[in-house]
Amino acid sequence: MNTQMEFEKIIKQATKLRKAKNSDYGDSFIRTYHKYGNSPLFFELQRKFDRAEVLLMLKPKGDIENETIEDTLMDLGIACFNGIICLRSDLNVKKTKRNKPANKGMQEMSPA
Repeated sequence: MNTQMEFEKIIKQATKLRKAKNSDYGDSFIRTYHKYGNSPLFFELQRKFDRAEVLLMLKPKGDIENETIEDTLMDLGIACFNGIICLRSDLNVKKTKRNKPANKGMQEMSPA
């Protein structure tokens, strides 16, 4: 197995899945992050790790009908990439705010 080709195939599948979910639900992950900060990002990752634990450790024979470990790992990967998008968007917002000129009224009040 060529692992690089397999990795690229998985990334394409994840991209397709993310597009489909965003088409259905909107970009809810990013919206939630921007509303509530880092906590939802942590909880989303934790929830997916918990699901992976059930599938890998507690029910390794595939007793779960509606989801495979591959589904869960794909969701986890997408959540990680969404987290990076959130963090990068925060950096862009901070850079933009830093580059904005100060409020003119505040400039007049501050000592020269």
